[in-house]
Amino acid sequence: MSPRKALGALLISLIGIVSTSAAKDFEAESKISSVTVYPQWAKISRTAEFEALPGVHTIKFANLPLGADENSFRVSAHGVEGASLLGFNQKIISHLISPNQETAEIEKLIQNIVRYRKKPLLDLSDRLTQQKELLIAIGKFTSEGISDEIRRGELNSDGWESAYGFYQEKMALLLDSIRAADHTLADLNDTLKLLGGELEKLRSGGDKRTRVVAVDLEMSRPGKVMLEIEYVIHGAYWSPLYDASYDPLTEKTKLSYYANITQNTGEDWANVRLTLSTAQPSLGVGPGEINPWYLQVLELLNVRGGRNGEVAYSTGMTKKMEFDEYLPAPDMADKEIAYLQAEIMTSGFDAVFQCPRSESIRSGGEPERVSIGVFEFETKLSLIARPKLADAVFRMIGLNNSSEVPILPGPVSVFSESGFLGHTSISELIMPGNELSLAFGRDNNFKIERKALLSRNSVKWGKRKKEETIQIVISNSGSKPREVRLEEPTPISQDNRIKVDIEKLEPKPEELGTDGIAWWMLDIQPNSADTVLIEYEIEFPPDLQVLNL
Repeated sequence: MSPRKALGALLISLIGIVSTSAAKDFEAESKISSVTVYPQWAKISRTAEFEALPGVHTIKFANLPLGADENSFRVSAHGVEGASLLGFNQKIISHLISPNQETAEIEKLIQNIVRYRKKPLLDLSDRLTQQKELLIAIGKFTSEGISDEIRRGELNSDGWESAYGFYQEKMALLLDSIRAADHTLADLNDTLKLLGGELEKLRSGGDKRTRVVAVDLEMSRPGKVMLEIEYVIHGAYWSPLYDASYDPLTEKTKLSYYANITQNTGEDWANVRLTLSTAQPSLGVGPGEINPWYLQVLELLNVRGGRNGEVAYSTGMTKKMEFDEYLPAPDMADKEIAYLQAEIMTSGFDAVFQCPRSESIRSGGEPERVSIGVFEFETKLSLIARPKLADAVFRMIGLNNSSEVPILPGPVSVFSESGFLGHTSISELIMPGNELSLAFGRDNNFKIERKALLSRNSVKWGKRKKEETIQIVISNSGSKPREVRLEEPTPISQDNRIKVDIEKLEPKPEELGTDGIAWWMLDIQPNSADTVLIEYEIEFPPDLQVLNL
């Protein structure tokens, strides 16, 4: 062998020895860098930066929470040219610890999940089940009513078709809601079972289990590397809430958008980039929803139930301030302070909110409110009265969602120029271009008196009769004429043995709907009052027990 070849072989051998000796297994000093929170879970991004020599390395991300979905782990790397990811694996390991060290924290996690997630979900499930049972009862009554009309040769096909369509639509929505609630409840129970098992082990002097992800990395040259792992974990969720304020001078409404975030993942989120995604769910400031007044026979209701293209844009961020504490000095311009800007992306029915600053949210703590954005809308103010529910006239604001952001269902705190009014809610998804109506408290310029001028029960000619005359008086003590929409239910028979006769509606209403709800648009002058009279008779066999009479 020539001296040149011998020297080359020696160098290659030495390089191999150096490369082998440079190989290293070590535990990464990682941190959570970003979190995307969904309505029922969160995606965690954890990063580690280090210098690596040539060779094959195994980098371990230790003490990851047991609740992380084992099938959700992903690994990526950035760094010098010549670095290659060889693969990764994850496993569960046990740690011997003092039982008192972790017991209190897990107990609080379980308590928060039950209090803030499971109990409200069980309440919702109960309400949905009750609504389902009522719909089943209505469906049974509908079938019996159709059979009865067929026997008499008086079938009203259009009316029954409309009723059946209503029934089918409502039942489909209820079943979808029940299935979604059951799925979420199953996820919560799985998380509680996992935490309960850990708690039981700690109480019995057992060990604590965590996950470890080991990443194999090959370096052909020395340099800096950043490893990132992503995983999905349950026990984190967010829900929207709003502040709504109406300015009568500009006739505009500002809707401040917040996220209420709760996380019980076992990891604190310290100074992280926070993203919120919608992908996947009283003080009585309003008059309440008026319902049709149906007269039914008691025996009939005795039922027993066993990514397209994305568009990105910006909107103003709100930072709530007490401006009285920050009054400008005499030489300062009285200029409105601009809001921070947040990037928002929408895709179909989903929205993604990228918070403009880093946030810190502790695991097991109380829910944290995070600011998302503020929107300003042109507003139409109206007045509505439903005297059977409340002896007051209520302000309602109507607006068009002129933003490009869907407004999600959630609670709303209502403010006016005089301060806090109370609470209401947005009950359905308001897509861009759709209308939103919000209750905005009582208008104290009005007074309502609703009373029965006549209420008489009698039995004659084998029939029981109820006669009633209702008087509604609305007075305006303000300085301006105002239009008030008055709504009042009238009785509707849902059994051919119950006869209803509406004898007087004075003045004539704008409409008397098929649901029996009559409404008037009253133009009430300053320091004056308008009166509405309603007279009706209800007749039925004396042996019938009539509901809602």
